[in-house]
Amino acid sequence: GTQQWTLKYQGPVASSDVSHSVLVDNSGYVYVTGWSYDLLLNADFCTIKYNSSGLVAWIQRYNGPGNGSDYGNSIAIDTSGNVYVGGSSIGTESGNDYCIIKYNASGVEQWVKRYNGPGNGEDLLSKIAIDKSGNIFMTGLSTGIGTNFDYCTIKYNTAGVMQWVQRYNGPDNGRDMANSLITDNTGSVYVTGGSEGTGTFDDFCTIKYNSSG
Repeated sequence: GTQQWTLKYQGPVASSDVSHSVLVDNSGYVYVTGWSYDLLLNADFCTIKYNSSGLVAWIQRYNGPGNGSDYGNSIAIDTSGNVYVGGSSIGTESGNDYCIIKYNASGVEQWVKRYNGPGNGEDLLSKIAIDKSGNIFMTGLSTGIGTNFDYCTIKYNTAGVMQWVQRYNGPDNGRDMANSLITDNTGSVYVTGGSEGTGTFDDFCTIKYNSSG
């Protein structure tokens, strides 16, 4: 339990910088992501890679097309050292959208993918995960058409090509908010969160999709 090092990051202005997720790879590199205020006092995704000694390997920031507040909250790493960062980001005319970014091991951006749900409202990503084949899954809540918030789970391949989208509207047609997901060795994905039942308020709601959705 002896402290080895402490690292702090201050963004370009003296304001809030908040990390939300941390991972370590097999080589001992440490990855953190979250959000950090920019010079316009809007939050940007901020992702940092440290080596095992606590030295910064790279820092990457992302400001979305709406030039508003962008909140990173989940991170995943594949076996090739690529880094995937997910969160919610303001679009030009779409409010918050799902947003996922792929960086290579050197921190060079490979692609950015965004998702605006059918209701053109709030789409808030909660969690991302990678399966053994390098496919990326994400889930959260997404505004539907006449369905309030729905679970929304999306699969992309490693090239950033969308494979499928699945939405879930609970029995009360109310607020259904997915909070977490995980994959298994068959490529299936399990999603869990809270869903309004008929007369039961929020219920646990867990869904399994196979690799084809």
